[in-house]
Amino acid sequence: MARYLAIAQDYSGAESGYEDVLLDIMNEVNVVPVDERLDDRDVGRGLLDEVLSECGGKQTRPLHHVAIGWIAVHRLGHLRAKGEAAPATALAEKRLDDWLLGKSLMSAFREFSGSESLGYADALLVSIMVTFEDTLAPYSKMTIAQAMKEVLVDPRVVEYLQIHRHEDVLYLNKEQLERLVSALLLAVIIQLKAKSKLNDTTAATALQMARQILSAAEAAGYRVEVMLRGLEE
Repeated sequence: MARYLAIAQDYSGAESGYEDVLLDIMNEVNVVPVDERLDDRDVGRGLLDEVLSECGGKQTRPLHHVAIGWIAVHRLGHLRAKGEAAPATALAEKRLDDWLLGKSLMSAFREFSGSESLGYADALLVSIMVTFEDTLAPYSKMTIAQAMKEVLVDPRVVEYLQIHRHEDVLYLNKEQLERLVSALLLAVIIQLKAKSKLNDTTAATALQMARQILSAAEAAGYRVEVMLRGLEE
């Protein structure tokens, strides 16, 4: 990992800083898999079980490899060349594309899953996580309705959620939404734990927002506009 970041530092033109990024990455890696690394010293047992269930416990395909892929790339935006003022998320997105890291992830995930389509979908999910990793963060300044309005118009999210128009109504895919929400919740839980900020309050807030999205989607019959209106109520 140190070698990877040293190369990334050279490519980015940053004069220093990869040691701090390495520490952040290792702190996050040490949280995965969350079902083995979290316990009731972090969050009360009942709440912890609920969080772990929503973080992928209900998924037929685990999200551990997706989490590791996201951890490996989302901190790259903190390697800055002199005078580089773009937000860290924007820099990480750019490097994911410019350095063809998305293709590398897709290849690794394809080998892991044994499926071209699943490998592509999980690499796409990592890209989405890099951009929207704070959607369910308890410290977010946006409401969940505002955040989801931004999420759902992103072309990658449109593709991932298979958003399509039928009889002049936009629909999204239930299973893909559940996996996306699980991944976004997982990203927040990992960051909170790595920063020693995971507790009953922060975990419950993130979990509540995740469930708001899923409940609004179900109540809307997975119609996008109706779902967003439900989140605003």
